Amino acid sequence: MKVREILLNNLSLLLREERRVREKRLYELSELARAIAISMEGHPFSAENEEYLRRSCSAVFSFEDDAYDTVMYPNGTVQAEERVCEISRDAAAFALFLSEYISEKGLPTPPWYEKKGSVCVAYVSTPRTDRAYLTLASVRRDVSVLYVENASAAVQAILAGKADYALLPYMSSGNSVLQGTAKLIDRHELSLSCLVRLSEGEQELSFALLSNEVTPFLFSEDMCLMLLLTADSYAHLGRMLSALTVFGYRQTALSTTAEEYGRVRANVALGGDGNYLALWIYLSLYSVGFSLFGRYPVIEG
Repeated sequence: MKVREILLNNLSLLLREERRVREKRLYELSELARAIAISMEGHPFSAENEEYLRRSCSAVFSFEDDAYDTVMYPNGTVQAEERVCEISRDAAAFALFLSEYISEKGLPTPPWYEKKGSVCVAYVSTPRTDRAYLTLASVRRDVSVLYVENASAAVQAILAGKADYALLPYMSSGNSVLQGTAKLIDRHELSLSCLVRLSEGEQELSFALLSNEVTPFLFSEDMCLMLLLTADSYAHLGRMLSALTVFGYRQTALSTTAEEYGRVRANVALGGDGNYLALWIYLSLYSVGFSLFGRYPVIEG
């Protein structure tokens, strides 16, 4: 047998062995998911269950502390990167298995709900904001208005229970979120319930309907999710984003901010009616930290 044929045969054998090992890994991941599902208590999206997942599975879905360091050296680059990618794949498979087993125990309630009955919107009356409000009123008739003097007063109205939503200017011509609105969102941990887009010639303006809870203004065929993610690096963030399609989502928008120690904070908008429970499990295991910023429709005015 020629040397080339021997080498090709050896590679073929190794490939078959790799597939057998992968099948065994998937079986063990499935069995681990079954055991975890049995032991989880209460609402699956609780902070206690998120911490339980991290604590129970950290040995399986974490990589060595020097994994990123080895990427810096030629001899370790490929090996280290393959290792962390493999962990990401395993975490995604485990998340799908676990979401299925949890659902078998009873359909999990997603961490958002629609407010029933009439709702009140607080905002500062201007020609543009009035137009945004009328756009909201055209798709949901049970809306009333509370006029306020400034954006802070609109937020205080929902925090005090005087209004259900605050309508604030959000973006201009696709740029980053307006600084004043961003500060109010961060300071009061507000959620995005609807995005209203208005066009004025070539300029596009966006208004955010904000709440102190994750409460969509209404449900449409094409709802969006907004997540806040923290990753160890841009490479780590890239692996998380690449897993989104596995859970039935598509990325529609992304903005990132560099943080200390090489970490990255990202605002990620997702479209599609995906498996949020599996996504939540995956991010619980594989992200540094994450939170749900909003579940919302986009309405064109």
